Amino acid sequence: MLIADTGADADEERRALATLSRQVDGLVSITPITDLSTVTCPVVQVNRQSAKVVSVVVDQRSIAVTAIDHLTTLGHTSIAVVRGPAAVSASVPAKEAWRTCSGPVNRVGIHSNVLTNT
Repeated sequence: MLIADTGADADEERRALATLSRQVDGLVSITPITDLSTVTCPVVQVNRQSAKVVSVVVDQRSIAVTAIDHLTTLGHTSIAVVRGPAAVSASVPAKEAWRTCSGPVNRVGIHSNVLTNT
């Protein structure tokens, strides 16, 4: 197994994908890069969808509902959500999931000021 951390540098990510794809039998890409044309081996993209690429995408709404249900079942009524930077591809869908789930659940207060990016 090889792991490359590119520091979220798009050019470095492209170089790493191109280089690593010549050295391995397959890649798991957890990067915002959607142009995988330089990849020469099978690839699975995580939390991104691109044409002709197998993707695994997290259902952010289900995560939010499950978490809220779990915490409210334990008796919690005031919940804060701490999230990562906006540059992370799952950040926007996660933020929207938490926003929409706090209303329908109607038993819990999601602190909207915590839903900002760090």
